[in-house]
Amino acid sequence: MMSRDFKLSRDVEVLPGNGFAQKKLQRVYQEWKKQGSRLRNTLRAEEVDLSRALVPGEAGFDAETWADLTGNIRRASMLLADSPHVNFLEQYREMGQFLFLQKHFVQTTYFKNAEDCVRIVGSYFSQKTIDGLLAQAKSFVTLYERIKKGDLLEVKYPSEEGHSERGSLPAVRKTWTTNTVQIDDGLHRLAVKWVLTQKTAKAIVLCPPMPTAVQSLVGKVSRSWGERELFELHQPIGGVEFDDSWPIVRQCYDRLSMMLTFLETYQQASHEWSVLDLLCSYGWFVDQFAKIGCQAFGVDPNPAALKIGQLAYGLQSEQLVKGDVQTFLNSCERTYDVVLLLSILQDFLPKSDFGSAIDILKKVDRITEQVLFFETGQAHERWFRDSLREWNNDFIVSFIKRHTSFTHVIPLGTDSDNVGGFSQNFGRTLFACVRSPGIWTSNLQDL
Repeated sequence: MMSRDFKLSRDVEVLPGNGFAQKKLQRVYQEWKKQGSRLRNTLRAEEVDLSRALVPGEAGFDAETWADLTGNIRRASMLLADSPHVNFLEQYREMGQFLFLQKHFVQTTYFKNAEDCVRIVGSYFSQKTIDGLLAQAKSFVTLYERIKKGDLLEVKYPSEEGHSERGSLPAVRKTWTTNTVQIDDGLHRLAVKWVLTQKTAKAIVLCPPMPTAVQSLVGKVSRSWGERELFELHQPIGGVEFDDSWPIVRQCYDRLSMMLTFLETYQQASHEWSVLDLLCSYGWFVDQFAKIGCQAFGVDPNPAALKIGQLAYGLQSEQLVKGDVQTFLNSCERTYDVVLLLSILQDFLPKSDFGSAIDILKKVDRITEQVLFFETGQAHERWFRDSLREWNNDFIVSFIKRHTSFTHVIPLGTDSDNVGGFSQNFGRTLFACVRSPGIWTSNLQDL
């Protein structure tokens, strides 16, 4: 006889008793649990902005790990709008059934993503062959067509394995930036909604917030520098993963404008020049100079900072060198048209002996073909009032001329980073260092 001294609880997995009655009660109980779960999820659901939704990894791997496994570095920070899933549906809208011809299908990013799954974990939604992947893709398009027409009939997939529970809502997780989410479940359905121009969707919003790959790397870099806050950017990063709640330590745009104005003053200066940024951090200047056609490179000892440059700016690995400045300069056997030495030298300035700083400066002089853009900590900053008491503009100009072959050291202006918590620091002067005779010295009066 079935015991009566039990009560239903969502924690109960095995009920007492045997036989047909228990099995029936178990089915009722499991259905009750399922319906209760759906109700709770519906009550937790929110409208999420799909333009701020990032895609996950695949097969249980997070986005960063999946990017590393596939070699597709941008997958670690990819918007839903840029996903293989959205791209595939947009191609279908243009090509119709012709997209399912094998010669076209195997060229799609959706197939290539599925192919990566087969290669790495053995299958994609249990499909292992081109025909199987094609059947999965056709089911995806059927889902799109039925949602488009308001047809509630369930889609029959080649295999149910890996698909979301029928009737469930998509799930997203909050990130460290308000209103930016990472998709956890239901990527195909959210892709359909995006292509159907539904820019928001109801989804279960999971907590606690977790960092995206780039946010996590920014936190790691901040910790390595001993920054006060994890939520602090050292250089600007665009996109949905960062907003005004993330302070930017170095705005960078002001100094870039000074550099480009100086370079553009002379028609002889070429956008095809080589540019090297020593201690480049995320690589913001590398990215900006590359965008105008320069062969731009950066050096930094922090692998997390360099990876941010790849994820956030799309920098290629061949543009970035992992290493400390001294080691790089000791082994560098080429020259660069433009070199950036920004806020580095103060780290090599002991109170009474400038030996290591002079050595760095001489080696930078050796690899600079045309222009050195230079800044350093200065005497007016709270950080350096004791250690760099003499280091005003006049002292810096004299120091560079005395220890390098640069004959002209021109102040271009000061940065605007001395705000907020940094109001007593920064405001450093940016200098352009050139040699005479040369293409730079004939028009210096124009600056």
